[in-house]
Amino acid sequence: MSNPTSSKNTVSQNKDDYFLIEKKHLRAQKFFPFQLFMFNPVLENFSLILGANRPLSKDLEMFLNSLIIRGGSLAILMKQKKTFLNSMEHLESEIPSLKEPTTALSSLGQKNELDVEQGKHQDILQKWIIENGEFNFRDIFTKSVNNNSFLTIIQYTRLEVNSFSRFTSPQVSLAIQLCDEFLTLDNEVTRVVAISYQFAKTFEIHDEEFLCDIVLGAFFTFISSCHFPLEMFQKNREQFTTKEENLYKKHPLIAHHLLKKSGIQITERIKFIVLEHHERINGSGFPMEKAGDAIEFASQIVGVISHLFEYCSGKITGQRESIKSTIFHLKNRSIKSGLEYHFSDTIINNLANLINHELYKSEFEDNALEKSVG
Repeated sequence: MSNPTSSKNTVSQNKDDYFLIEKKHLRAQKFFPFQLFMFNPVLENFSLILGANRPLSKDLEMFLNSLIIRGGSLAILMKQKKTFLNSMEHLESEIPSLKEPTTALSSLGQKNELDVEQGKHQDILQKWIIENGEFNFRDIFTKSVNNNSFLTIIQYTRLEVNSFSRFTSPQVSLAIQLCDEFLTLDNEVTRVVAISYQFAKTFEIHDEEFLCDIVLGAFFTFISSCHFPLEMFQKNREQFTTKEENLYKKHPLIAHHLLKKSGIQITERIKFIVLEHHERINGSGFPMEKAGDAIEFASQIVGVISHLFEYCSGKITGQRESIKSTIFHLKNRSIKSGLEYHFSDTIINNLANLINHELYKSEFEDNALEKSVG
């Protein structure tokens, strides 16, 4: 059997004859009814890596992965576009290099430009670390709580997300865009987005796509607020009429519907975050009264951070509360008006670990004693 790469001399080197794909677009299959090529960005040439209907062996896949790591890109002949899309069950819009089919390989130049941009952002991130030291979320969170300013966490999250590759997925690219645009100010939305992102990492979650789903999910939980009348913004939740409370409890469904109608490409995890961030593990949440493991873990992450800031801002009871005391009460499952503590033990324990729980317990008891004496 001849080596499929033996046809190297007959391989077209015209960039307009190809479109680029990512490894994930092959959907872990081992046989393909189309040819698979590798583009070498240094030599700027194409090589046949696998003939049509030939098996992708383990050794060949390892070799292919090594080429990708070194900067190579998978490519498909433009004349086999329909075969590729049908067999891999992709929409043309899901393949970045096909968004402008008349200049299929013009994305190579764009990719190089974005790679340079990514490199610049990575340099900026490293410069921040050199000047400020390694980012320690727990330490900086404590300082942020004490100073009631979360700008450092928000801006660092912006730098970190900006250092990701826009070519990882459309969702990562969108997360980069939103973080770059909005994570410059300290407000309720940016707090929930940035703290949810950093809080996810306390569970040893470092996958860029998962983290960017957290970012997008957190952003999108706020979009349905446009449906609320002005009167609702001027009240706390305990002052809502029955009609207003019912409308509020529909807002996850409204947000999900808006995203669906927009046609924006989002993952199932993002949809779950938008739908489930008010669900609680005992089934007391809304809008679907889900319970236990039926609630996506990412939804619980965004849910607890969102509730923390909403409760502390006074939006639920009309009374502002300190973040430290609220985390203390969540840890101890204290019964307080408006405080929802039905999150998993893992979620609550990691949240409590963001503050020195024992030290705060001592301070809390001392303050309570002083008040009782006074």
